[in-house]
Amino acid sequence: MLNKQLSERVWFIVIIFALAVTQLASAQLAWEQREVELDSKLGDEAVEAVFRFTNEGDQPVTITSIKSSCGCATADLEEKVYKPGDSGQVDARFILGDRVGSQSKRIVVRTDSEDSPITTLTIKVDIPEVMRIRPRLVYWRVGEAQDPKTVHIEVMQQEPEVRILHAQTSSDAISAKLQTKKDGKSYELILTPNENAGVSNVTVRLVTDLPQEEEESFRGFRVLARLLPRRSSTERTDADNQPLVTDKVADDDQDTMAPQTEEPSVDSEPTRQ
Repeated sequence: MLNKQLSERVWFIVIIFALAVTQLASAQLAWEQREVELDSKLGDEAVEAVFRFTNEGDQPVTITSIKSSCGCATADLEEKVYKPGDSGQVDARFILGDRVGSQSKRIVVRTDSEDSPITTLTIKVDIPEVMRIRPRLVYWRVGEAQDPKTVHIEVMQQEPEVRILHAQTSSDAISAKLQTKKDGKSYELILTPNENAGVSNVTVRLVTDLPQEEEESFRGFRVLARLLPRRSSTERTDADNQPLVTDKVADDDQDTMAPQTEEPSVDSEPTRQ
């Protein structure tokens, strides 16, 4: 009986010791911060964030992959293997594009650490809405009514003032006429497909009185106009010929390109003619 009790105590001590050794021989990255909040201003093409870390464990850590939640965000890393006590950083860059408002992008870091194999880093940025454009995308189908369509534009920024001077198109397939409702405040953009125009993807750029470098870097001053292929008999026939009233919506998971046989997505970039 006594031997049995001693044996049980010995095994208990062995188990406790093994657990303690396992905890001591850990491999773990300690991050200074996992979330960064940033502000942007007119003219910014992108914002950048740095996520620093240190291996505070007793074993080397290998970073096996880094993946962002969308193609607009990138992440760079100088080394992959970090010994105990080594430090490093993930350099993240978020391309603003024509996004506006509060945006959040995730970067997932995977390691071979059993303690914390996955770490999610987050970039949050507030992008000012300089212009409110409704809709940002209009489209017609070849062979259907090619009536003019109107885009309503409201200037949201007060300082510095922004005035729209005229509109430029990337192709003569669609003509653009700018009408001033209230200078520096509200405008209407009349878009009309030209006769005999075929399938086209056209970017309409709103030229303002801002410095050229600021204006060109800000994709929010653009409208997308498209002439789509004729609707086939296999496509749905109840769709009307009105523009898709939508704004740019940033997808936290991925940026997708809509098939040309469906209503187009404003996330996809037109081909310049």
